Amino acid sequence: MPQYTGFCSITLHLCLMIKTDITDPAIVRMLGNAIKQMRLRRNMSQDMIAEKSGLDRATISRIENGSTVTVLTLVQILRALDQLAVLDAFVQENEISPLQELKKQLKQKARERSRKKIIGKK
Repeated sequence: MPQYTGFCSITLHLCLMIKTDITDPAIVRMLGNAIKQMRLRRNMSQDMIAEKSGLDRATISRIENGSTVTVLTLVQILRALDQLAVLDAFVQENEISPLQELKKQLKQKARERSRKKIIGKK
């Protein structure tokens, strides 16, 4: 039974269910189609996205037709579509790992012991 991963953008009401066993080129085509749908929902032409993103119209056409592009190009297109929020899933808060937290606590305890020794000598 195939596994699924969700890619959703609430602001677009667009949700792709991507099978984990689907090929990478097929996922790229699905993403290109999703970008096209975002553009069409905003009644924007490829020329408008190209102008707003600083890219060539042919680049917009290529991604919509499933060609690979750089991450920078994808970001430029999403910015032109006012859809940078789609990338939120890739941004993580800086969380301290349990090991880092333990090291931090040990350093703090060592500093406290060191202060007590210095105060005790005075």
